[in-house]
Amino acid sequence: MSAEKSILDVLSYLQSNYGRLWCFLIFLISSLICSLFTLYHLIFDRNLRKLRNNHIIIIILLVGLVSQTTNYPWMIHFYRVDGVWSRSYEFCAIWAYIDWTFYLLQSMLLAWATIERHILIFHDHWMNTKMRVIFIHYLPPVSLVSYFIIFYAVADTLAPCQNWYNTDWMRCVFFCISTDYKFWLWETIVHQVMPCCIIIIFTIALFVRVISTKMRARQPVQWQRQRKMATQLMSMILIYIIFFLPYSIYYFLTIFIQPLYIHSSIVLFLELLSYLTVLVIPFSCMLTLPELGKRLKAMLCCK
Repeated sequence: MSAEKSILDVLSYLQSNYGRLWCFLIFLISSLICSLFTLYHLIFDRNLRKLRNNHIIIIILLVGLVSQTTNYPWMIHFYRVDGVWSRSYEFCAIWAYIDWTFYLLQSMLLAWATIERHILIFHDHWMNTKMRVIFIHYLPPVSLVSYFIIFYAVADTLAPCQNWYNTDWMRCVFFCISTDYKFWLWETIVHQVMPCCIIIIFTIALFVRVISTKMRARQPVQWQRQRKMATQLMSMILIYIIFFLPYSIYYFLTIFIQPLYIHSSIVLFLELLSYLTVLVIPFSCMLTLPELGKRLKAMLCCK
């Protein structure tokens, strides 16, 4: 009982505005530094920039950077003033749009990364021409980013209904289009369920293929390259499974099980974990790139 009480005390603290304030603040500062450090080297270092497996990492980090410089500072300020914050409808609408759009977009980009990593490791001959590189490598992530930005901009602004506006809420606008059954069905299946299924299935398949390749590998150099690309992706997916997936599973269960009896502190903790996904992924990106690890060590040692 004492251990259970201690866990509930911790969850209650993280449920408070003060607890969430410090939790997000600590993660945001370190994550922002990590993102800028990693992006700087991936973009301005020619050797790192020309590696195709780093391109989707750059896009994921840039998408996360948008949230790190908008959504999370606003959340921290909301917790700092204890929810007493008068905001305009336009600001609330922008906040709600950025929060949900980029939250789902990063999940979809991770799903594409699991698919693309199979191509880069096992079918790199598919991209032996410039046209194939454009259609297989560049077009999918650009299309995903464009689709999410345009889709939610149109859906949120042109919906034939009245949005809910209340400054007592953290994200003080709730888009009424979410209550439309057809929209909700499309969003749930395509934007939430499908990325989760793709990530789980293709990650397991990648793990099996990499292990089987290692067992019959006869070219150590080629295997080392495959291992690095697989390790980089799997570390990001592990973060996704730990931080993002539990709340998604809870959300899916609420659709089919009514009512679903789970302690409110646990639900709020799962929601907190899902928001930490964006802040934790930059560490995985940096630590799985050996070149950046060496440069970071050199910087810390003042070399």
